[in-house]
Amino acid sequence: MKILVDTNIILDVLLKREPHNKAAQVIMTKCAEREITGYLAAHSIPNIFYVLRKEYSQEERRKFIKNLCEIFRISDLEVSPKINNMKEGMGAGSWDLGDKLIGKKDSYTIKRR
Repeated sequence: MKILVDTNIILDVLLKREPHNKAAQVIMTKCAEREITGYLAAHSIPNIFYVLRKEYSQEERRKFIKNLCEIFRISDLEVSPKINNMKEGMGAGSWDLGDKLIGKKDSYTIKRR
């Protein structure tokens, strides 16, 4: 079976949000054990990283994202090489999730005048 996992399922598990935490854990466990093929929308990854900022350190969030990328398939095929780039850049040092997803050469800044 293949399922697209909503961002809120992941957040229910990581933030232990009731009343859906236990049901969300079952879904995530089945995906991790490969009983179900779980997909995450590519835009879920930076959203999860951002929402978790109040509860977890950057290092903890990096680990969560890395684990999510191992448990789930990313639904946007255009983004897959950038996800791999992000996973490879999980080491110490300067690290920017946005830069890893879009690649430094593709990044740009919008400024107000």
